[in-house]
Amino acid sequence: MRPVTLALTIGLIAASAPFSLPSLSISPAMAENVHFTGTRHDGKPIDETALTGWRLYYFGYTFCPDVCPTSLVAVAEMLDAMGPMASRLTPVFVTVDPDRDTPSVMKDYVGAFHPAIVGLTPTDEGLKALAAAYRIKYQKVDLGPNRAYLMDHSASLFLIDPNGDVAGKFPHGMDARQMAAKVLTVFARADGKS
Repeated sequence: MRPVTLALTIGLIAASAPFSLPSLSISPAMAENVHFTGTRHDGKPIDETALTGWRLYYFGYTFCPDVCPTSLVAVAEMLDAMGPMASRLTPVFVTVDPDRDTPSVMKDYVGAFHPAIVGLTPTDEGLKALAAAYRIKYQKVDLGPNRAYLMDHSASLFLIDPNGDVAGKFPHGMDARQMAAKVLTVFARADGKS
């Protein structure tokens, strides 16, 4: 095989398998003992003890012009593709912009995508704890006078098992049906059916 063809083949194989399942927990060190407080999109206080079972965390912000809406549409489509099994998963949209993303803003925003999505506005300390636990990067980007700022942020989705361990990480742009199939595969492994 020619070197260019081999490199393209390896690249295509790697690109088609961004989510590996060698074991249920990919990186137990991530998210270990993360503690946070904040407010849900419905105005109720929330901390790490309120989110149990299988979760899918996505970090972003409501003023995001493209990446966040695209990702949340994919989450909504993934939930629909999972059918009744979607009830086992709680998708959580964590804002990296708590100054603007108040619970009422989050309520309108997550409600536009899917009724199952929980909007989380963490405290500043809570956001720092979550970002450190999941290795999320976020930074305010000032666009100049009289212009709203943007937030530069990581765009992966994290599948969390009922023990709080990271069971998988989805890259931005992954097809919703692929995500649904992979989540269902993880569920089957966790249930001892694979």
